[in-house]
Amino acid sequence: MFPVRFPNYTLIALIPYMFVFNPGLLLNINNLRLGHTSLIIITAILGVVYLAACIQKYLYIELKFYERISLLLSAFLLISTIYLYSGLGALLLGVVLVLQVIRSRGGDRNLNKG
Repeated sequence: MFPVRFPNYTLIALIPYMFVFNPGLLLNINNLRLGHTSLIIITAILGVVYLAACIQKYLYIELKFYERISLLLSAFLLISTIYLYSGLGALLLGVVLVLQVIRSRGGDRNLNKG
């Protein structure tokens, strides 16, 4: 009856919990440290953007299943308050971005299969 399929947006409901896991996003004036707060905001924005890319199944080109799982993990790691986890999330994000660029240029024909 309805030919339009609606994607599953239940992961977006997790975005408000970023403030629970990372109270620095609330920008409390009494505890405001510029470097720490800047890093928190940048990684949180990146986490939300790549969570949206995971949900939409598209970054530069269409995402493969393993890239979607990697982006989801990367997004949650970037939202974390621990610097090590944010670094691991950024590293994992870099791997996915490199794979996307290689596939978009058609440099490796084996990556396009599957």
